[in-house]
Amino acid sequence: MIFQREGCKPLPSPGAARLDRELSFVKSSFAHLTSADGDYLQVAGGPGLFLIEYRDSDGQHHRGMQELSKVPFPNGTILQFSSGNVAMDANEWFVRDQVVQVLASFAAGNPWPEFIQWRALNASFT
Repeated sequence: MIFQREGCKPLPSPGAARLDRELSFVKSSFAHLTSADGDYLQVAGGPGLFLIEYRDSDGQHHRGMQELSKVPFPNGTILQFSSGNVAMDANEWFVRDQVVQVLASFAAGNPWPEFIQWRALNASFT
């Protein structure tokens, strides 16, 4: 697994504590964690609230969501970060602790935390 923040050097095999520390530096930017087979998790936003997206080895792209919203924002609130703007549903915002759990689970090859669900996006990348 390789973790990389926007504009920074890649970091091989980070643990949960290191992921948490690295996410504290993500401010209106993005980071990603990529597996050896090409699956990746991408997070955008920061430092406290994030969008999570996952692309699997079949090229399917997914956005993270959760049953209960963690923020008081209405659907359509815009996340602005260095790569652009994304209109978000209220249940697509994640707090940093949740993002660390998702990244650490992915890095360890463990099942996703129970709070996260995935919605397929229309785009597929190969």
